[in-house]
Amino acid sequence: MTALTLRLRGRVHKTVLCAHILAAAGWFGVAATVAFIALTAAVTPDAAFARALHRTMETVPWFSVPLGLVAVATGVLLGLGTRWGSSNTGGSSRRSSSRSS
Repeated sequence: MTALTLRLRGRVHKTVLCAHILAAAGWFGVAATVAFIALTAAVTPDAAFARALHRTMETVPWFSVPLGLVAVATGVLLGLGTRWGSSNTGGSSRRSSSRSS
């Protein structure tokens, strides 16, 4: 039985890596924005403004879920398609043993 190997090289690797970084940074930005909105809604004395902030937070899944899915999918793809990923089973042990010899 032969193992399926997937290698990302050149432009494809750079595109997937760029998409991963942008999606992960965007996902973090959405989380930071939600934290800021929640904190602001909690401390504001204006009830109408607090309600508006809570309504704003209801739109977050429309940004957070797709960004999270893209970050996870590209991360898995990078993990399977690069020499540092899981498709290189035992690769780190070969490198460490060759240095110690």
